[in-house]
Amino acid sequence: MAEQLTVVTETLTGCRILRDPRGSYVVSHRDHHDERRNIATLAGAYATCQMLDPSISPAPADGDEGRGAPQVGYEPI
Repeated sequence: MAEQLTVVTETLTGCRILRDPRGSYVVSHRDHHDERRNIATLAGAYATCQMLDPSISPAPADGDEGRGAPQVGYEPI
């Protein structure tokens, strides 16, 4: 019997998150169908997509703008 997967999302760079009937998630890339990772949670699936594609950068948390690493040429206060 074929595995029925439902697409949850696909990033612009091709990372795909799919949900399987058991409730877990599958992360793959549209160009590499043979390489899949089974992940237990949706948060884990998003983290896996981010790990597989470093061009996806996380959005800053509320109130966290500008508090990252110092910019090149600047000293921390």
